[in-house]
Amino acid sequence: MSPDFRKIALMGLCLFLAAALGRTESFKPQLSLSVGATGAGVIGHPGRVDPPSGVLAGNLLFQVRFVQVAALGLSYDYFNFVSGGTPWATSVNLVARIYPLAPKGRGEWFLQGGVGVMPSNKGVDPSGQRIHGTASLGYEINTPKNLFVDLSAVVDSFSPRNSALTSLGARVDVGCHFGPGVKKAKAAEMKAETAKPAPTPSATPVKKTVKKAPPAPMPTTTPTAEKK
Repeated sequence: MSPDFRKIALMGLCLFLAAALGRTESFKPQLSLSVGATGAGVIGHPGRVDPPSGVLAGNLLFQVRFVQVAALGLSYDYFNFVSGGTPWATSVNLVARIYPLAPKGRGEWFLQGGVGVMPSNKGVDPSGQRIHGTASLGYEINTPKNLFVDLSAVVDSFSPRNSALTSLGARVDVGCHFGPGVKKAKAAEMKAETAKPAPTPSATPVKKTVKKAPPAPMPTTTPTAEKK
């Protein structure tokens, strides 16, 4: 059964709003920009006589994380299908990401979904609907230099609905964080470092030296003269 993009987008929007409204703590917006590469295999191609077997893709993603558990962004993707006439497509998507679990160390799990349009394509969607949907589960690894790496499993689907191409694969994204949230985090780290108490030097016990009295001189005996 081919995916219904409208239902997928509606479900994703509901999950996103539930996550975003579920937290009310103060949070400075954090921006991110990343580039990624995807390798996937085609798992669905109903009604296609000569379907492609795989797809190689690249993407550029800009996101704004405006609360602790959610981010919104825009992505531009290019897909090049392997065999099946080597179709290709480009897409521009509205992307939403939620972080369902608290971060552990420098890593965070995330769920991401998006829906958009395909401005151009060859052999992917001859119907003219030009809709692209995507969903992924991944893990974000942050570094001390505000750089990050995303490792994720991703599903992509392309209209038309009655003969949608669907792929499943792995994606790697590399990017950087910037913006007010990053500055606030840096300031908090510096404040924590300066607030640490200076180590107190350990006192070295002073050994008391006791002078020993010299030994008493031995009494000398004078030999007595012999009586004649």
